[in-house]
Amino acid sequence: MANFKLDKAGLNRAVNEGMRKSIIPAVQEALDEVYASHGGRPLDEVKPALAERWATIGDDWQLPEPQLTAWAEEIANGTRVVARLKPLK
Repeated sequence: MANFKLDKAGLNRAVNEGMRKSIIPAVQEALDEVYASHGGRPLDEVKPALAERWATIGDDWQLPEPQLTAWAEEIANGTRVVARLKPLK
């Protein structure tokens, strides 16, 4: 019988990485929907639309500042925002 040692930190990293990768498509879909409906429109229209759409991704998720404003500004400027994963530390 083979023995192995459970590396809890490694297991947590793997689970977190899997969860992060599975959520990216939903995040990108939300960003693309707001871009399609509000791209190039004024910031005061884009920002609430992005916040509202973001809340539908998870259980009433809130996009924190300054990310909400930064992404809303990009969309208001007509730029498509692309979701990317940062490496886990």
